[in-house]
Amino acid sequence: MRNLLHANFSRLFHSGAFRAALAAEFAYALFIIGVTFYSIYIKEGGQFGLEEPLLFAFGIAGMIPVPMLIQAPFLSVYLGTEFSEGTIRNKLVTGRSKAAVYLSNLLACMTASVLLAVLYLALVGIAAAPTGLPLKMPAGQLLLLACYGLLALAACTALVTMAAMLIRNETKTVIITLSAALFAMFLIGFLTARLGEPEFTAVYDEWGRDAAGMLPNPNYLQPVPRAVCRFLIDLLPTGQCLQISARSVEQFWRMPLLSLSVIAASTAAGLLLFRRKDLK
Repeated sequence: MRNLLHANFSRLFHSGAFRAALAAEFAYALFIIGVTFYSIYIKEGGQFGLEEPLLFAFGIAGMIPVPMLIQAPFLSVYLGTEFSEGTIRNKLVTGRSKAAVYLSNLLACMTASVLLAVLYLALVGIAAAPTGLPLKMPAGQLLLLACYGLLALAACTALVTMAAMLIRNETKTVIITLSAALFAMFLIGFLTARLGEPEFTAVYDEWGRDAAGMLPNPNYLQPVPRAVCRFLIDLLPTGQCLQISARSVEQFWRMPLLSLSVIAASTAAGLLLFRRKDLK
């Protein structure tokens, strides 16, 4: 296993896909730094805290999961190259088990995902420090959110790794994982909008005057569907990252448990199916 990990990390750091992901993460960090400086010094609207640009490491204000949109194609290309170049077959020929190959790839990919997020945090933290932005939340809470975000990225990595190791085709994997990330983004937006529906709405006449007071909103979710929507948002790594970036986490204790569950379930399913897969 140690030799497999060493080989994976060596190939990772020499991978063009990883360098492209680094460049994309660097560009994203520079964009957030630019927006932060513009808000402070040009618009003079620096009413936000230091935690905001830092937590954008996991998405833009609860709307766009940028890190996952970088991660999905990068990991798909990196793992797909292993199949196209025959690297995985060579590992198996030399006596490595399928389980060891799968787990070593998963660990390498998780490490890469965490490194990308840490790069962002370091760049933004160093750039934002001289601005004197105050930290408007307790430092312990910020650290906790960052750790939860890294765990959510690891859960996303586990899902992408499972897809890449089972699909094998690099192009198909990129399309499927990127499409899944975009679908999850729109799904989370839809579910969040449904949860935000008020229980009562005002009714106005044709002249815009209050005609009937407050009436029950038919779009308001009742307790059971509301709980289901909330669970789906918390379960999906995309939902977790977007909540963290918007600082709107409601149940801190549940998020790491769900991330660990996603990692365990996807890894178990991936291992089971990969062992049965004919790689000839």
